[in-house]
Amino acid sequence: MTKKGLLLGGILLFPPILFILLSTGKTNFIRLGYYGHKTTHSITVNGKEKTDTVYYSVPPFSGINQFGDSVSQKKYEGQIYVADFFYTHGGKNETVLTAEMQRVQNEFKNYDSILFISFSVDPLRDSVPALAAYAKKALANSKRWSFIRGDQQKMYALQKNGYLLSVKDSDNFLLSSKLVLVDKSKHIRGIYTGTSITDVNRLIDGIHVLIDEYYVHRKSKKNTLDD
Repeated sequence: MTKKGLLLGGILLFPPILFILLSTGKTNFIRLGYYGHKTTHSITVNGKEKTDTVYYSVPPFSGINQFGDSVSQKKYEGQIYVADFFYTHGGKNETVLTAEMQRVQNEFKNYDSILFISFSVDPLRDSVPALAAYAKKALANSKRWSFIRGDQQKMYALQKNGYLLSVKDSDNFLLSSKLVLVDKSKHIRGIYTGTSITDVNRLIDGIHVLIDEYYVHRKSKKNTLDD
């Protein structure tokens, strides 16, 4: 083969080789950031001092779902999930927000461990029957998508201080039109505009990145144990 042919072959092979290295190697270069404050402290591992970083975690929550069952954060421990805040009688923005959440649910219909939470900010009107009717209309997978009601002021605080969302008055309700991506360790890994198709596409990509991140971590850990 001529030098020109070898050069052309190398150029054609480089992109797929690079993709394989980035997606399956021990070091995954595509990673999501972390939201909220973080703290660092020194730890000793095998006699060597290292810096350990502790990232912000969403606080505990509890409420009642669309079936009238009590739900707490324990159900979501060790799971990737997407959260939003809404009310069932909202206007166009709420309809679009729910439709985009449904689109994400459908994108990961074969991933039982990807869960969804919609917190109501209007528990007075969003009764259990109202939540159940809304969930049915949204074609929500009841095993994976919970619609939760609770004390209104606690929901406001959870939205603003727990999930770090900027809220604004919407029909006399403090509300954000964001979707929040939370990882298995309760860290916020992405905040996306739920009424933007482009931004929700970024959320879908972000979930795929998290899935790959955990896969690479498990593979790396397994290799270490095997050694």
